[in-house]
Amino acid sequence: QTALLILLGFTIIAILLTSAVLVLVIVLRRNQKKAGPAEKPGEKPAEPGRPRRKPAGPASPDELKARPGNDGRITFSFKGQDWEDVLEWLADISEMSLQMEEVPPGFLNLTSRGRYTVEQVRDLINSALINKGYTLLVNGEVLLVSKLKDLDKSLVPRVDPEDLEQRGTHEFVKTFFDLDSLLAETTAAELQPMLSPHGKITALKTTNRLDIVETAGNMRRIRDFLAEEQSDRGKENLLREFKLQFVRATDVYETLHTVLGLKKV
Repeated sequence: QTALLILLGFTIIAILLTSAVLVLVIVLRRNQKKAGPAEKPGEKPAEPGRPRRKPAGPASPDELKARPGNDGRITFSFKGQDWEDVLEWLADISEMSLQMEEVPPGFLNLTSRGRYTVEQVRDLINSALINKGYTLLVNGEVLLVSKLKDLDKSLVPRVDPEDLEQRGTHEFVKTFFDLDSLLAETTAAELQPMLSPHGKITALKTTNRLDIVETAGNMRRIRDFLAEEQSDRGKENLLREFKLQFVRATDVYETLHTVLGLKKV
């Protein structure tokens, strides 16, 4: 009877120890989840992103009084300026009308590092707009603010390839490219990776042309690429198709491999 009591006591102790271990494991796992994933050796913990700094106070209206000098150049410094006020200022110094139904939320912090022409200032502000999902289109004497995801191709100004240098690097334009030795459909697929996130390309098979909407800076690179591909040097690397009339393609295939010593695939 004594042995039975001793055995029962050991059994109870074992059960209590097991329960204690299970509770400890559960507590440790909960703490790990709260603390996040463990750091790997040599790996620094991720730093939290710095929140966007808000203006310390109201923007100074004097910043919007900046005007081009006698040399046609201007310097400016915006700190916490409302986008609508900045765009109205830009239209004023550009001597253009402004059309906008929607403007980016928030404010603009931007300071020039030198003296710029009005066109350069417009392009600089346009680059900031693109980062906000908007763009500034130039249609004659009108500045048009448009949301990039709703960009209407019919409103984008058409520019000939040779006139692209006259447009700002970040200005969206529409250009047609006539192709000679290249096929529009194939070339459009090859150019797709070169486009910006909001660039668009359409292959016109009937006329063998490309209709592209893109920033002028990227459009210049595309123009130079197409010129190189269609140059005499580029044509040397093109695959040519030969239509056979009086002989079978399989016979020519066998003969060419024999004469040129090529390996059959």
